[in-house]
Amino acid sequence: MKVYDWKETASHPTSERKAFPARESGCASCYQCEGRCPVQAIQVVFGPPKTFLTAVPLMSAQIIGGVVYGILLGPYFALSILFYVGWTVLAVGLLFFFSPSMYFPRPQDGKSVMDTSVIVWSGTYGIVRHPQILGCLLLMLGSILVSQHWLSMLVAVPIAALFHRYVLKEEYNLIVKFGDEYIHYMQSVPRMNAVLGIVRLARRRRRI
Repeated sequence: MKVYDWKETASHPTSERKAFPARESGCASCYQCEGRCPVQAIQVVFGPPKTFLTAVPLMSAQIIGGVVYGILLGPYFALSILFYVGWTVLAVGLLFFFSPSMYFPRPQDGKSVMDTSVIVWSGTYGIVRHPQILGCLLLMLGSILVSQHWLSMLVAVPIAALFHRYVLKEEYNLIVKFGDEYIHYMQSVPRMNAVLGIVRLARRRRRI
C-alpha cells in the first residue's frame, strides 16, 4: 500500500534510518508490516476513515430526529401503515448494524473486534458483504418511514452517498488484505442486496 517511507535517523543509537508511516490514510489494515517487522516495533490499530467518521454523527442525528418526530408529533403524512413498516425496518436495521459484534471472532492482544484477520461467512455476512453499512441505511430508511418528513429524507441522501464511498474504499482494502479469498467471497455474496444474498445463501446450502 506504500504507506511507509524511509526516514533518516542519524542520531538514533541503533539505526540510521527507520520506516516512517508517511501515508497512514492508505493503510488497509492488512497487518503485513506488523508481522514482518523484525523487532515487533509496529502495532496497527483499526480506525475507520474520515468518510465513515463524518457520516456516523449525521446518521445518528437523522435517525434519532426522525424517530422522535414520529413518536411525538406523528408521521408527517399520517400514513399509519408506513409508520409501522418503519419500525420493522428499524428492527431489521439494528440486527444488521450490530453484525460485527455478533459474528466477528473475538480479538486478541487488545485489538478491536474490527481488526479481524479472517473472512466471516456466518450470519448476516453470508447474506451481504457489508451488513453494518446496510444496517445504517435501513435505520435511516426506518426513520424516514416513521417520521414521513421530507427533511429526514433530504438529510439521508448525502449520508448514504458517504457510506457508498466508504464501502468502495473498504472493498479495495479488503482485496489487498485477503487477496483471492476475498475475491471469491465477493463473487459469492452480494455487496448489500439482501434479497439476492438470501437467494444465493439458500442455493449454497442446497449444494452442501
